[in-house]
Amino acid sequence: ASSSTWCSSRSIGSCWSEDALVWAEAYESFDAQQKEKLFLVAIPHDIRDTHEVAKIQSLIPWARVIPISGVLVESYRDFDLAFVGGGYKTGLHSIVEPALWGLPVACGPLTSAQIECSRLQELGSLSVIENAQALQDFMKKIFNAPELKKLQTTALEAKAALMKDLGATRRLVELLKNLS
Repeated sequence: ASSSTWCSSRSIGSCWSEDALVWAEAYESFDAQQKEKLFLVAIPHDIRDTHEVAKIQSLIPWARVIPISGVLVESYRDFDLAFVGGGYKTGLHSIVEPALWGLPVACGPLTSAQIECSRLQELGSLSVIENAQALQDFMKKIFNAPELKKLQTTALEAKAALMKDLGATRRLVELLKNLS
């Protein structure tokens, strides 16, 4: 599709109101054409917390907020970028789920709990977003379809690298069995 007809779908998985606030602040700087191109789906982390879900909806009323629970791996399938929540509040939620779909992943700065973060950053498929200004800069760059395609290609390469690593535990167990 040409950049004039290109539509961009994003997902905020395991979203907290802190994540929605960063998106709301960044959204203010987008021009009308960028706002029109953006299709954002937010999946709240805790759908039982109706106050939190309502707060997310009020912060990003232009987004579709979908209260589903459980593993989000299937929900990432139809998007072209995933923003994983928790990186501004409690610590990042699973970045592996969207990465295994070959999606570029962005998140807030609280990444220390996941060893996969440094690996995906090295591979170029994870962008750590410190604040709303950084999200504005990141989104303005990838509103350009060729830039997003470049990032998606990098993410597919990262997925291949992750897939190679998935069998590491099984291989280690076999190695230990052979040593005894």
